Amino acid sequence: MDEGSSAAMPTSRPATDAAPSLLALGWAMARLGAVSFGGNNALLMSAAMVAKRGWLSEDQFNQSVALATVSPGGNSSNLSFEVGRQIRGPVGGIVSYLSMALPGMLAIVLLTTWAVTNAQNHWVQGVLDGAQAGVVAMVVMVGYRLGRKTLTSRLSWVLATVIFAVVALLEVPMVLAVPPAVALGYYLIRRGEARTGDATAGAAS
Repeated sequence: MDEGSSAAMPTSRPATDAAPSLLALGWAMARLGAVSFGGNNALLMSAAMVAKRGWLSEDQFNQSVALATVSPGGNSSNLSFEVGRQIRGPVGGIVSYLSMALPGMLAIVLLTTWAVTNAQNHWVQGVLDGAQAGVVAMVVMVGYRLGRKTLTSRLSWVLATVIFAVVALLEVPMVLAVPPAVALGYYLIRRGEARTGDATAGAAS
C-alpha cells in the first residue's frame, strides 16, 4: 500500500503516541460521569479527552459526536462508548460506557428516592423546576459551542437548519429526519468534489 492510500485510511488512534490504560480511561470517564449534568457532558468530555489529555484529536472527537448523535439511544451513553472505542478499541468503549454510567446511576437512585419521599414538599418541587430550566440552558449552550466548531461551511449550516425545522416544527422523529440529511450531505459533498476535480483536470489540460 502506497503512502497516499495509507494516509487516506481513517484511524482510531489517539492524538498522543501511547494510548492510556483501560484503568486510566475508566477513571477519567467515571470522574466525568460524576460531574457532568444535563447536556454539558460533550463539552466536559472534549475538554478532558482532547484539550487536557490529548487522547483524541479535535476531528476524532467531532466524529464521535456525529456518530453518537445519529445512532439510536442516548447521546451521552453513545458518546462515551464511541470516545472509548476511538481511544482503546471495542473493549475501551465498553469500559468507557460503564464507567461513565455508574456515577449517574447511583445518583439517580438516591435522588429518585429523595424526590418520591418528599413529593408533597413545595421546596422539592421548586428544586426540580429549577433543575429543568438549568438543563434547557445547558443544552442550548452545548449546541451553540458545538455548532461553532462543527458547522464550518454553508452546506453544514443549511443541513442543520433543515433538520432543526423538520424535527422541531414539523415534529418528525429524529430517526427519520437525520438519515436523509446525511445522505443528501454526502451526495452534495461528493458532487462538489467531482466538480472541483473536473475543473482541475480542465485547467491542467
